[in-house]
Amino acid sequence: MEKTEPKKDRSVDARILSYEEYRKALFQLHVGLVKLQEWVVQSGSKVCIVFEGRDGVGKGGTIKAITERMRQHNA
Repeated sequence: MEKTEPKKDRSVDARILSYEEYRKALFQLHVGLVKLQEWVVQSGSKVCIVFEGRDGVGKGGTIKAITERMRQHNA
């Protein structure tokens, strides 16, 4: 079977990341999420986050981790 090039019109970067690049990107995203959580707590704002992805990719665990952290601040 012949390999095909990734489509150029995707809204996400379709290149393959090394493990180190992946971990760095994941860490940066995590930092951004924590900053968002702190802003929500400090400002009292309400936020709606939409999670997309196939079954079994960790959406439920991520949602649980976020809501547990937010509950701690509201207790």
